[in-house]
Amino acid sequence: MEENRSVYNRYNDSIFLFKDHVAWTNFFKRRALKNTHLFLVNREIINIVFDYFKQDRKQIPHEAYQQLCDGLQRLYMEEKVDPFLGNQLCDILLEYYGSGRCPEASNFAGLVDNFKGEFLYEIHTLGKEPDALKKSYEYLKRAVAEDRYRSPNPVESSLMALENLTVTNWLIYKMQTVKERRAYVLELRRLLSLPHTCQLMSEEDYGRLNEKAKNTEESLVRNVYLADSTVLEKQFADSLMQVIVARNLANPHLSELSYSRTLVMQVKMGQITATEAMGKAVRRNRNGMKKKFSTARYDYRQLQTALQPFMNYFYLNDLSDVSYRRKRAAVKRMYRDIITIYHHRLDQQMENSYVKYLNVLATYPRAIKYLKEVERIRNFNELNVATQVTTYAHSVHVAMIAKKLMEGILAYQPNLLGGALGERHHGKVFLDPKECLNFIYQAALYHDIGKNASSRW
Repeated sequence: MEENRSVYNRYNDSIFLFKDHVAWTNFFKRRALKNTHLFLVNREIINIVFDYFKQDRKQIPHEAYQQLCDGLQRLYMEEKVDPFLGNQLCDILLEYYGSGRCPEASNFAGLVDNFKGEFLYEIHTLGKEPDALKKSYEYLKRAVAEDRYRSPNPVESSLMALENLTVTNWLIYKMQTVKERRAYVLELRRLLSLPHTCQLMSEEDYGRLNEKAKNTEESLVRNVYLADSTVLEKQFADSLMQVIVARNLANPHLSELSYSRTLVMQVKMGQITATEAMGKAVRRNRNGMKKKFSTARYDYRQLQTALQPFMNYFYLNDLSDVSYRRKRAAVKRMYRDIITIYHHRLDQQMENSYVKYLNVLATYPRAIKYLKEVERIRNFNELNVATQVTTYAHSVHVAMIAKKLMEGILAYQPNLLGGALGERHHGKVFLDPKECLNFIYQAALYHDIGKNASSRW
């Protein structure tokens, strides 16, 4: 399946090589046949795996389950497993671990709980299952329970679960209390302080986790209290903001995310105005963006780090005491930067989180209210291109065909357009062919927008 994915990516990524319309059409025919073949082969492999584990459980050797667990862990660590498929494989392993047939030394229930929790979170992100978020949290909590604290490496397994349990979403969705989160943060910090923890992961991942553990109060204030003041007591949150702001202002090497959060907190505390905060942000980023984009290529975690500050800057811009024209210009400039960041991401096919960020950034009310409708559509389209270039290429092809068909209808059978574009009679549509052609072209561009959330195998 990994080999098939590699072939699929190479085939799709060559999609813009053909400029001639006829050559492009023929290429799409070959591509469709190739992708259908790959899908059928992959489906056969998946069915063989599931059929094997559907037989009499007592006939399946322990080694088979161990191989399944090892394979799932490898694919998870290499980020090569579809969340829907991974979720089903977890069910096979969890049934085995809970059956009493599994030797104690090979019972890695905690590790698989962690995998399932992450897969369910991805499924929730894709909007495919309403209860997925609640289930995700329950499995992640089980992953760090003492009776399931087992895996080939229990510290590494628990670190994975605790990284997810300390995100602020659980508080926002009222699934977690502040006390519970604080306990998970303390446990995360304890495990990170162990002498050999740094040897369990790459230097980059170890640094990222330490940074996350250090900034948990900062994310708590910005993501929770400033979004929903009912979660934290005001006195506690205000005193926490004072400590965080003082600490961050004394740090000359503050990350872009912490810097943007600090500006928001300073505005909330009345230390500076939103206008002054935006001025500081603009001065900081005036030259930094161009230098960054000259060499930057972002994986999905780096992409998140690069994009998160924009939510704070959109927020500050909306509060600024400047003209509508200046606010609008700032939003347009920031969207250009966001689109550039998307075009600099490493992966095109394998990571679904690109879709989550696209949805949030393309629909943020404090930003899009300063854009005209056509600008909103254009930005969404640009982000769509950056997220799934092959779907966009196909959509452009369909749009070309749809436009050509519409030209024929306008010329020979305009009566078919009665009621189109809100008009009751075809005569008025016929008198405005440009609007009709533009409408059909834009509609065709978005006919497959849902494929951005499709699974990865």
